[in-house]
Amino acid sequence: MTDDKMINILERIAIALEKIADKETVVNSIYDSSNGQVPEQPETTKEIENEQVIQVNDINPIFRFLSDRNIQVKTFQTDEEIDDVLDNIALFMGNRYNKIKKVYNSIKSKLNSGMGFRLDLKNATQEEVSDSCQLCNSLHQIAFLSDYKYFKSPQFLISAKPNRIPTAINFFTGQWLERFIKTEVKNTILKLERPIQFAYLTNPQIILPNGDDFELDVLFYIEDEIFWFEAKTGEYQNYVVKYSKMAKLMQLDSKHSFMVLTEVNEPNCVALKKVFGMEVVNIESFSEKFQNAISNLNEDKNAL
Repeated sequence: MTDDKMINILERIAIALEKIADKETVVNSIYDSSNGQVPEQPETTKEIENEQVIQVNDINPIFRFLSDRNIQVKTFQTDEEIDDVLDNIALFMGNRYNKIKKVYNSIKSKLNSGMGFRLDLKNATQEEVSDSCQLCNSLHQIAFLSDYKYFKSPQFLISAKPNRIPTAINFFTGQWLERFIKTEVKNTILKLERPIQFAYLTNPQIILPNGDDFELDVLFYIEDEIFWFEAKTGEYQNYVVKYSKMAKLMQLDSKHSFMVLTEVNEPNCVALKKVFGMEVVNIESFSEKFQNAISNLNEDKNAL
């Protein structure tokens, strides 16, 4: 995506950003598992992604799946006007993570203090410089960076300052990876040769059968099957055990439960999968791994 195209997209959300800068919008809803009633949903959205596929985000099957396992949904996140813009930025970050990793980590390191930073790119590749500048420019356009400037040769220096508004903080601390997963899964489904019905639920706050609270990142319903995705941009060691237990509670095997990490190599992913029974992938290989999973699903359906 070119700079001009990204900027044109970003300009559409100036008003929406002002509306949500100080709060996260969620829809309060409780799924009553005792009588099987599905909660009232926000207005269904339809998106024509290509000539063959019309997506209707009917999340009722996801609620039924959770209810069958005695899991209640308290709240879940709904789409906002700004979502298409942030989804595109997240997709850019996920597809170029190794190139933008330095500037992203620099931004993240200054979120608590709100102070600016200077990133030396003298030893960076041309792609790293280009992608890092494009990301910063996009974030500056939507005020996620309050200051940004790139000093060309001979400095090769990025000077920037993160904006500590709640929406920006949530995005930088991990929401971007959830958005990347959601958008990449949707795009993968829409590229399949035959139309496939799907729906998704993001950030549902749930009550487990034992009464404990829990939050899931992304759930997808894809042709009668449920896929669960958890995203971690930093330390993951304290989360894998509880995610593994959650996968067992939801009765999801490694073909249907994914933990997507940014800071882990492939050998460690393989080891974690063997120990915890979930598909553990680094961000670079996520698209390929999910494409394989959905291709197998497609082949199984065609064989029936």
